Parts: sequence; structure tokens; C-alpha cells
Amino acid sequence: MKRVGGDDLYVDLEVSFPEAALGAEKEVDVFGQKVQVKISGGDAAQREH
Repeated sequence: MKRVGGDDLYVDLEVSFPEAALGAEKEVDVFGQKVQVKISGGDAAQREH
């Protein structure tokens, strides 16, 4: 599902547990164009905000 909120575009993307834990790159179709999305691995609590 794709939706727009202000200047942001939101896309639902299935991510497996290993992809979430280790990090990955996924290809996403956005308005007919393929875009690479980088998924940072690890725990969000471990990262500085």
C-alpha cells in the first residue's frame, strides 16, 4: 500500500527477521520507477537519534 502524507511517501514493505536484524537492501516500485531502499540492521535503541 502506498500513501502520501505531506511531502512524505509511505510504502508498506515486507521485511524478514534476518533482513531486519542484519540489514538489507530492497527494491521498491514507486510510481513506475524502481528505487533501492536501505534497511539498517540492528536495534533502533542502539542507535543515536
